[in-house]
Amino acid sequence: MDDSSREQPAAQAEVNAPNESAGDAQVLRQLAGVLAHQIRNPLGAISNALALLRRHLPADCDELLKQAVAIAQEEVWVANRAISDLLEYARIEPPMRGTTSVKRLIDLALQSDSTSKPVNAIRNETDHLLYVDEQQVTGAIARVVRHGLDLAGSAKPVIFSSHVSEDSVEIMIDIEGAVPPPAPLDSAGKVQPLASDALAWTTAHALIANQGGRLENDLTSAARFRLVFPIVEGITSVPPSSRG
Repeated sequence: MDDSSREQPAAQAEVNAPNESAGDAQVLRQLAGVLAHQIRNPLGAISNALALLRRHLPADCDELLKQAVAIAQEEVWVANRAISDLLEYARIEPPMRGTTSVKRLIDLALQSDSTSKPVNAIRNETDHLLYVDEQQVTGAIARVVRHGLDLAGSAKPVIFSSHVSEDSVEIMIDIEGAVPPPAPLDSAGKVQPLASDALAWTTAHALIANQGGRLENDLTSAARFRLVFPIVEGITSVPPSSRG
């Protein structure tokens, strides 16, 4: 067999790789949607049963029983949050892009239920314009904030800022005082994000990638996240004073 014959299968494999990757992602999203619905139905029954139990608990019942019911209700809430992330991941579609601003995206994210708790926000961002799917990016920002606050372990200030370079606009999110333990390594020795809320992180990562952007994190000293979006020539507008 000559060299050209050997090269053809390798070349074909490179051509097929993106399609196979897209197909794998689609299968994962379908599985996520099926799993979310399979969990949601019994969870609803459990939640209703707990609500009924709480209404019929006597005022003088054992304190440990009250605590047990409260813990069960909290776990139902956490599971519902996971279902929301699974469904969001399952429903990711090609982005419906439009021009929006960094400030508006952060405003909407802070109003979103996906943050799951009130956020003490410190706003230092500049009002750069982006050409993205507003709903998808808003969901991603909210989930990154939630992930960072979970790492912090308590309600810490969340600092928003932004930066523009020649080819990208970045939204930075810092969680004050969040010092996570050493991050685990994958099989290739690469540091992985500490996923106290892995579904939130995975969903946010997929939503940003869907815009042609990337989600990066620095776990060396604090919960620090960067959402990086490409500048679209003629559409993304950047104030001249904000360059550099």
